Amino acid sequence: MAEKFFSLITDIGKRQITNAVALGKKVELSSLCIGDGAGGYYEISESQTQLKNQVWEGALTKVIVGENNKNEILVEAYIPTDIGGFYIREAGIKDKDGNLIAVAKHPETYKPVGEFGAYKDITIRTVSYTHLTLPTSDLV
Repeated sequence: MAEKFFSLITDIGKRQITNAVALGKKVELSSLCIGDGAGGYYEISESQTQLKNQVWEGALTKVIVGENNKNEILVEAYIPTDIGGFYIREAGIKDKDGNLIAVAKHPETYKPVGEFGAYKDITIRTVSYTHLTLPTSDLV
């Protein structure tokens, strides 16, 4: 059975990771963007350069290369209580220049804001798998 929720490294991300590994440089991941998928799910693609309908973007709070799997990049971002009033169905990881490095199909989650009578802090966590083994965590 195919996975319902997953992430993909974009074509831009693959090029940047390949270049970073070859040159021993760093891919500077900086933000997580989330979107509502323009009202529904869609099939995410490696060719994407942006989310279908971005509703929020914020700084990453954690970036880790997997300890047991060096092809794995885990990122987290915190969406504060005062941000909301939207559904989350898609997520993306951007670099310092705003390039979409990875895109994810996310389980539908409603993010309320206090004026709606409910408060909810959310930490979004995505795991993406690269096409290359990352020799050190210094590359991302």
